[in-house]
Amino acid sequence: MATPTHYCFLEEEIEETLAYDNDGMIDNKDVDQELEKYANKLASFDKNLPCIDCFEHTIDLLTECEGKKEYECPEGHTWGKVLKIVVERILRYRHIDVGYKERCFAMISELIRIEKLKWLDGDFFLGSLIVSLCQVELNILLIDCDDSKIREIEAICYIYGDMIGCLAEDCMDEEGSLKIFGCLLNAIKECCFVLEKISEETDSFDCIKECLYYSIVSFVMIEGEESLNVKKLSDLIIPIGQKMLRSNFERGSMLIKCLQNFSSLPVCTINYIMSYYSICEEIKYSEGVENISKLLELLKDNTDFYSQESLTKFRNVCGKSSGIRRILDLYYL
Repeated sequence: MATPTHYCFLEEEIEETLAYDNDGMIDNKDVDQELEKYANKLASFDKNLPCIDCFEHTIDLLTECEGKKEYECPEGHTWGKVLKIVVERILRYRHIDVGYKERCFAMISELIRIEKLKWLDGDFFLGSLIVSLCQVELNILLIDCDDSKIREIEAICYIYGDMIGCLAEDCMDEEGSLKIFGCLLNAIKECCFVLEKISEETDSFDCIKECLYYSIVSFVMIEGEESLNVKKLSDLIIPIGQKMLRSNFERGSMLIKCLQNFSSLPVCTINYIMSYYSICEEIKYSEGVENISKLLELLKDNTDFYSQESLTKFRNVCGKSSGIRRILDLYYL
């Protein structure tokens, strides 16, 4: 397919007269109307591409939706399926401007978070194409990576992680799920390889490591570690998770619910659990104790993730909780 020419909607068509609520968020009705409007504008091109500003504005609207905890897609909305057409057209161009690729992956990431895989409308071929192209693009981005590429790397890794979660929720028929899962498995294996490589070479690239962490842990939560066939994957993942507990608790705490899915755990694992407990106490996260108690019960036959010295420290720090102390007294004498 030939490279499309660039077409630009007038900038003044991007309206700034939207109604905002007290939290600075666009009113739900307004954002839905805007999405319908701009989705159709983006889909109106044939051989030409819409301007970057219009594309960016649509992504901003999707981000507004994703940021609203109470947001639900209205019945009868069409913008998801319309944006599917836009995404498919752009991804099928052989030579596309870098700016469009970056924004296309960002749009896909937001669509998955809002609509899961409903916007694909059962098109598992497109779902598989997205994962495969993400894998190719990620490899290109990592060849000579700098801060300007982090946003796209993050979007790609979020696509991987969120797609895995959607498949676990049976968001597509069995044939479609298996097809996409096969592509995702290859992509996550590649993420493990990249993480292993950059961890050996340098202590930097923290942002990239955190993106890869999200994809890999999302997979391990659902499928476990065995199919990835990576030796001592937990040794790479747990330090990243522990560091993220402070910077991004939601992401860092993903590990607490899937440590039992790793085939082996390093002795430092108990330090991660202690850090998790301490932060839960600080932020008064009520589910923290229950999560730790469940994990300790699942790991009761595993003696590799702690030393006697660290277990004593753990008992002193976390044993204040009656729920955790009960598990310790039962299984960790």
